[in-house]
Amino acid sequence: MLFFIYKTTCIVTDEYYYGMHSTPNLEDGYMGSGVNLKASIEKHGCENHRREIVLYCLSREIMIAKEEEIVNQDLLKDPK
Repeated sequence: MLFFIYKTTCIVTDEYYYGMHSTPNLEDGYMGSGVNLKASIEKHGCENHRREIVLYCLSREIMIAKEEEIVNQDLLKDPK
């Protein structure tokens, strides 16, 4: 199983979403599950979104902790 933190960016609006994902297959097509991200994908199309892996983690517990570090109060203040 692979554990990672990702950033999905809409190339139309430059808005972005951070998340975490566990998968045995990096090419599983997963872009994220947030409400705002899903709305953006529906509006602009999956082809206008880019997912990049920010950090690989050794376990689910580490992945959860790292996401909490990245998605902090300062990041949440960013309008994008």
